[in-house]
Amino acid sequence: MPEQGQAGISAVQVKRIKLAVGCICERCRRMFRLPLLEIHYIREHCRLGGRRTENVEENLIVLCSACHQKVHATSHAERELAALRSARPASVRGAIRTILSQQSRTIHPPADIDLAEVFREALEVGGIDLFLNGA
Repeated sequence: MPEQGQAGISAVQVKRIKLAVGCICERCRRMFRLPLLEIHYIREHCRLGGRRTENVEENLIVLCSACHQKVHATSHAERELAALRSARPASVRGAIRTILSQQSRTIHPPADIDLAEVFREALEVGGIDLFLNGA
């Protein structure tokens, strides 16, 4: 099970995938807050186009912690989860594929910028959402 920032999926990607499915557990269909949802690999390893990979839309499903525990305790879960994943709307599948294709990058501000001053200016003009939400 990929945790935030592990297994090649960044914390931002994990959050965006949870949002892409509408903050619901794809098994029980109940809505949860983001921290209560987890991403589960349907198969430990998935082959796609002759290349072994885990981080593809076809192999990931969003579950609440209770369903996640049940899945790990069930021997036939892979088939059930694959069917649930196949029922995803095309728009959600496309959004998850886009999220997974995006590369994280580290941004380093120029050394001569006073970040405290930039933050103060953002507060003054109401741009704090850029700092807190990225938009």
